[in-house]
Amino acid sequence: MSDKHDFSISEMARLFAIKRDTLLYYDKIGLFSPEERKDNNYRTYSVSQLQLLDTIINLRDLGIPIKTIREFTKKRSPESFIALAEDAVGNIENEIVKLKKRAKVLKSTIEEVKPATSFDYGTVEIRETNRIPISLSEENDYSASMFTFDKPYEDFMYQFSIPWTETAGLMFDMDNLKESNYAKRSKLFSKNGTKKNAEITKGLYAVSYFKCKWEDCYKNYLKMLDTIKEMNYIPTGPCYEEYPIAHLVEEDESKFVTKISMKVKKKGVPEK
Repeated sequence: MSDKHDFSISEMARLFAIKRDTLLYYDKIGLFSPEERKDNNYRTYSVSQLQLLDTIINLRDLGIPIKTIREFTKKRSPESFIALAEDAVGNIENEIVKLKKRAKVLKSTIEEVKPATSFDYGTVEIRETNRIPISLSEENDYSASMFTFDKPYEDFMYQFSIPWTETAGLMFDMDNLKESNYAKRSKLFSKNGTKKNAEITKGLYAVSYFKCKWEDCYKNYLKMLDTIKEMNYIPTGPCYEEYPIAHLVEEDESKFVTKISMKVKKKGVPEK
């Protein structure tokens, strides 16, 4: 390609997959103007301007202010380019960190939702679970939080930097199940909080999924306890209640899915 080749505004827009209006705007504000303007106001750009436009587009994509880019284009030098490029690299690296965090949260959500869609609801599995670090609140009455996301719930999510794509779960002792309002003396927990202050201990857990409204969970706990005993296990607690299918992915509350994990031990075998 010869350096004498000129590009019309339409050709430039097509080359860089941008709108003609964008080039007209850049010209208007003095950010990037045609190298030549003919008598009929026909704008043409030269080959030597291709790199500059590409750089401007990339910098704008990175959120670099137009004012900063314009200062560079008006007074280009190796030093000013290095300073601008270093800022851009910093923006890229910060964005990578943010994107990785978002990807981690979404992957975690996928891992929670997928098994909840295929589990044989109501059945109980005994699983060996490894230690899992968690964020854990103080004991409180969280019976209203599951419906209203009230201030104690909000405070917990904020304190431990827990993404709002996740619904915090409940942790409580076996004694709570003697009462139908078992959330009255419970703790909120999350596996995805930035700050961890507790753990789900390693051991045997009875795990089940139930499709029901949250207020109907208690009767499912009673069924689960009967099944655990039939399987020759003793429930020792604590219990962990999670909501893999809730408001984020389902509107109909009757189709919400609750995951229950309850620590157990084999009858006649000392707990590790």
